[in-house]
Amino acid sequence: AAAGATVVSSKEAFAADVVLKVRPPDAAAEAPLFKEGARLLSFLWPAQNPELVKALAAKRMTVLGMDCVPRTLSRAQTFDALSSMVRPLFLLCFSLLALSLQNALNV
Repeated sequence: AAAGATVVSSKEAFAADVVLKVRPPDAAAEAPLFKEGARLLSFLWPAQNPELVKALAAKRMTVLGMDCVPRTLSRAQTFDALSSMVRPLFLLCFSLLALSLQNALNV
């Protein structure tokens, strides 16, 4: 495909180098599907999901938990995914960050 998106199976999607996911991955069902060393951008809530954190660490993944971005710094407000006023910007930032990661990885 010259441009655009391709619909793939869940198994193929989780095997990508960079994965964007809104809800935290399921530690038992989805974490094993990730590629070793992949990058994940998602909500995680690590304190509530210690098994997920262990599973992602075992895969040696680089993870950006969108819920872990500080809400008090003015520079971080564009990443504040928990604020109703910022949700559209969150999606844009999420997409731009994913593109930056792809470019950095030459994927």
